[in-house]
Amino acid sequence: MVERRGPSASETGVAAVQCLEGEDVWAAGAAGRFDLELARAACAAVSSVAEGAMEDFEYAEGTPPTAFIIEYRDGFRGTVLMLSGFVSDFGYAARARGEAPVSCEMYSQRPPAYDGTGEPAAGPVAHFSYLARNVEEMMVTGAPSYPVERTLLASGMLEAALQSRRHGHARIATPHLAVEYKREAALPPHMPKGPRPTGATLLPWPPAKL
Repeated sequence: MVERRGPSASETGVAAVQCLEGEDVWAAGAAGRFDLELARAACAAVSSVAEGAMEDFEYAEGTPPTAFIIEYRDGFRGTVLMLSGFVSDFGYAARARGEAPVSCEMYSQRPPAYDGTGEPAAGPVAHFSYLARNVEEMMVTGAPSYPVERTLLASGMLEAALQSRRHGHARIATPHLAVEYKREAALPPHMPKGPRPTGATLLPWPPAKL
């Protein structure tokens, strides 16, 4: 999603990452290190969050809220919030400078219950079918479905966040994540056409007994 930002067609990477937990998350929000209005907008877009539940974030006792604060090299700021006990699905929100937030749910189906007994799976997980179709397309055409540098950058951000947590939630500078690549304007060739993935699926796995 954030690759779509700004007028530039090039990604320039990430300058620093910090992991925060517990009350430090809310202190960072109150201090403006991330936008609490955007956090509420992202959560409100998720269908599993009860209407009217956005005045105060709640979370399971013993499972503190966690934030990954990401500083991009071009000045862009991003935050990943994990609010176990409050929201378990994925939401996204962003703001262009001076504009109201825009938000959406990043929907993924629940995995089916399948215990290897040979019984049919209890429902499809169609988004994996789209993933597999794009992998097949890449194998056939030799053309990657997305910039592989994106995976390098995403994996590096997660590793830096874990290092931050290990080192007392310190801000971790990431000069090694000065990953530059051309952003892809086009979506992968196989994508759901509706708001939620539907259709054929590769499950159950392992295959049911004949």
